[in-house]
Amino acid sequence: MKNLQTNDQAEAVFKSLRERAETLPAELPGHWFDEHLFQCRSPLLTDYIDEAFATWQQLNRIASTSDRFQWLSLRLSQQLEALVQALFRDKPPEAVKIPTQDDENPLPGLYQQLRTYKEYEVRLADRLRIEQDQPDSDEQRQRILAAQQRLIRCQRALTSVERQIAKLEG
Repeated sequence: MKNLQTNDQAEAVFKSLRERAETLPAELPGHWFDEHLFQCRSPLLTDYIDEAFATWQQLNRIASTSDRFQWLSLRLSQQLEALVQALFRDKPPEAVKIPTQDDENPLPGLYQQLRTYKEYEVRLADRLRIEQDQPDSDEQRQRILAAQQRLIRCQRALTSVERQIAKLEG
């Protein structure tokens, strides 16, 4: 990875990510990252930063001419992009409280859910653009299809919430 060729550069990047992570809640509300991008399934944000750092360390131990190097380089780039997007947006996604029929006024919960889903939509659209910019292969086409499907499901959920709001307001 050209941007992180020296230990000093890598340490500066990962130090910046860790510092930003310290300003956010330690635990993530649910699944924050694409399940294919990180192996860990931890609720702790720092575990994802540690995994990206481990990917960088692996990358530095193998020959730059190998296929594995190219794959790890791409993976690290995507991991860092996901971490930067997650850590440096205005705020992390909030836990969604899904309104129930027992709620007196479900509109505030629905509006919160709508905001959260819109944040997800932005991240999913960003992810899709990243996938579409990668070299074409069977595996890449599968990742693009999966990203498109996630975005479509998110947009359907958004439409559903918007309809619920319209029904309650109308």
